[in-house]
Amino acid sequence: MKSWRSDDVVCQHGGGNVTVLVEWIHLHPTPSHVDDNIWTLYGLFQLSNHLVCSDGESLSPNICGMSCKLIDDDINDDINCVFTIFQYLL
Repeated sequence: MKSWRSDDVVCQHGGGNVTVLVEWIHLHPTPSHVDDNIWTLYGLFQLSNHLVCSDGESLSPNICGMSCKLIDDDINDDINCVFTIFQYLL
């Protein structure tokens, strides 16, 4: 598994057709009113564990009603979740 790191982002790629997992990390001091949680983005559309899926660690409204198992070769669940988000927003 390859990993890349910059000041604020950690990216991991599993190779092949596996989609990228990205974690945004706040390394710089932030004001106390700013949310300092780590958001993990999953799947082809980089869906957040804080909004659309449940990773079992973060509180989430879980808009798509699914676990964050979006880092596999099957993009059907990714696409279904995006359609659910569109319906939620409309």
